[in-house]
Amino acid sequence: MFNLFNKREANRIADLLRQEALDKVRVIQEKAEAEKEEEYIGVPYATLLMGIGGCKLEGAPGSGHNYIAIIDAVHEYKKQNPNKNVEKYYYAGYMELCKRASTSTMIKHIYDYISYEIKKEVGNTKAFTIDTRNVLQEIKSVVEKNQLQTADPSLGSWMDERDEFLESNYGHRL
Repeated sequence: MFNLFNKREANRIADLLRQEALDKVRVIQEKAEAEKEEEYIGVPYATLLMGIGGCKLEGAPGSGHNYIAIIDAVHEYKKQNPNKNVEKYYYAGYMELCKRASTSTMIKHIYDYISYEIKKEVGNTKAFTIDTRNVLQEIKSVVEKNQLQTADPSLGSWMDERDEFLESNYGHRL
């Protein structure tokens, strides 16, 4: 079997990705803390979670935004900086995403992010917790308010499947 990278090179690349993610989190945390308007404190983390602009983190060109590395880096940053109120701004980022969600694709992205957050919490690989149940409830509320199931009839069954997965694996349900 042909391996593109040997184990040492793969580990080096993974370390570089983790460091880049951690650097992005540090910058975003500083921006969130500097935000004077309370209603906008979630914008930096929302941007980071979605990988918009300079916040996009790819393991390889064209591979897509690596939100898992970002979420892991958020928790690592908190471990390294226990006095920073990371969870406040991070949670506000989720709520900002929900507030701005206008398509089923965006709902699916938010759902994926919060699902991974729940996995970290249940697996005890977290540095902090956020109110994941409230985020899930907000997702449901946004879908109903914006009538997203009308625009994308498959969204309902997609969410039901994810709910079953979250409930059977992590005890969470939307």
